[in-house]
This record gives sequence, structure tokens and C-alpha cells, in this order.
Amino acid sequence: MVPLLTLKTKTIMKKTIIITMAALMLGIVANAQGHRGSWQDRPQRERPDEATMIQERTDRMAEKYGLDEAQKAKLLELNKEYSFRMERPERNWSSRQG
Repeated sequence: MVPLLTLKTKTIMKKTIIITMAALMLGIVANAQGHRGSWQDRPQRERPDEATMIQERTDRMAEKYGLDEAQKAKLLELNKEYSFRMERPERNWSSRQG
């Protein structure tokens, strides 16, 4: 009976597998490093104050739905009343009621 793999072939296969695994691990490590500092170099946007955000939200909705001035005023009041829900969705609804 003739052995399917000779000792030399086994050695070459082992070396090939080890080199492939090393290259794969090197690639994974290099990819995990990413581009450090790239997001830190961007200037930070300032968050607008609450009144500005409410007004902009109202203006966008009024334009989208074609509201008149009276409807827009009512919507602005509703947005002011429920602005706590729009800013912090993790807040509990019942904490603001009653």
C-alpha cells in the first residue's frame, strides 16, 4: 500500500497552513487598528438650543404638510409641550403626566 501523503508533502502543507493563518491574523489585526484619530480630527458640531430645535421641527412639518399660520402656531405649542419626548426617548412617558 502506497501512502497518500509523503512526509515532504505533509511538511509543505503544514507550512502553507501556518503561513496562511499568520497572514490572516496579521490582516485581522491591521484591520482592527482602523484609522485612529480620523474621527477625532473632525470639528464637533454644537447642538442648537431647545427652542431652535422646536422651531425648526415645526417649520419642517408645516412645510411638509402645507399648514397655514394658525395650524403652525398650534403645532408649535404641541411641539413645545411634548419636546421632552422628542429629545430624550429613554424618558418614561408617565413621568411627565399627571
